[in-house]
Amino acid sequence: MNLVTKWLATHTERTTLSPNRKEYLTLKTLMKPENEAEANVIKSILAEHGIYAEIKSFHDTAYDGLFQAQYGWGQIRVSEKDLAEAQRIVEEWRNAAPDELPWEIKPTS
Repeated sequence: MNLVTKWLATHTERTTLSPNRKEYLTLKTLMKPENEAEANVIKSILAEHGIYAEIKSFHDTAYDGLFQAQYGWGQIRVSEKDLAEAQRIVEEWRNAAPDELPWEIKPTS
């Protein structure tokens, strides 16, 4: 096990102050998004449901994306108490048919 793998194994859970600064949250890894766009969309969807999410990118400019090539783009972390609900929301979003998604498609003619 190399040093980066050891670091990732020990940093998949962390404690942070909640956005309203009233409590400390234990953050758990929800998922590893494919890219920054997916991470931002999922964070927005979770925010719409009142779930605080934190995005952690593995990009490091000094190594020009080396860690992203090995470990994926990054992680989305949510509070331990919101983890099950966040998993359900993400699964529902991924399984939604395009016509079930909440946006309007306007004719281009």
